[in-house]
Amino acid sequence: MASIIKFPAKQVKKMDNPMSELTKDGSKKYVCYVRLQDVPAKFEDWMRTNPRDQKLTTNVAKEIAKSIDSGCKNFHEKNRGIVMSVDKFAYDNKTGMIKVTLSDPEIHGNIDGGHTLKIILTKQKNNELFFEQYVFFEFFTGISSPVELAEARNQSVQVDQRSIEELNRSFEPIKAALKNESFYNRIAFKQNEHVGDKNVIDVREIIAIMNMFNQSLYPKGGDAQPIQSYTGKETSLNEKSNPPAMLGRIV
Repeated sequence: MASIIKFPAKQVKKMDNPMSELTKDGSKKYVCYVRLQDVPAKFEDWMRTNPRDQKLTTNVAKEIAKSIDSGCKNFHEKNRGIVMSVDKFAYDNKTGMIKVTLSDPEIHGNIDGGHTLKIILTKQKNNELFFEQYVFFEFFTGISSPVELAEARNQSVQVDQRSIEELNRSFEPIKAALKNESFYNRIAFKQNEHVGDKNVIDVREIIAIMNMFNQSLYPKGGDAQPIQSYTGKETSLNEKSNPPAMLGRIV
């Protein structure tokens, strides 16, 4: 169901795509500053487009929280900000209100700055925002897929390939095959998922096991051994004959 969200903002600017004649995607970018107390809580419902879950106990997350708690006047400059993909964007310069529409959870939502967003909203809930501070927002319209933008933007803390493949829906065949298994809810398909759970199963481990039965790499009667299945979690995932092209056939 589409969500229409309204909130006040400052310094709202529209930026047309200078390459639109070549890309033909009609995408636009809107930038603004939003007071921390005014960041919409509903944005937390639109996190599927972010390639990883947010772990608020990391050093980076703690530094963000510390900067907010200290009353840092230039938080909007020190922090990289929050990137959102939205269906529609409108700004009323008389009231200073923005109205965004998010329609498709596979396309619209938070793409980068998820930790900043989560920390701000957590502090909102706990009434821990005591200062006049702002955060930088970028809103993109006309995006058909968040994958490339998410991969490009999430580089400060490297996003693992597993998270990108999950965003690209490469693991759907595995999910379909294992959804009724008792251990299904323990599988981590992206970075920081089920963090803290000692019984979590990395999807790359499942792929490594399946990879041993990949007849394209290890045909019956052949001499090749599935060495890559135990050389590293990313090795089997990055095998060209595995996801996304081969996952369906492996399962």
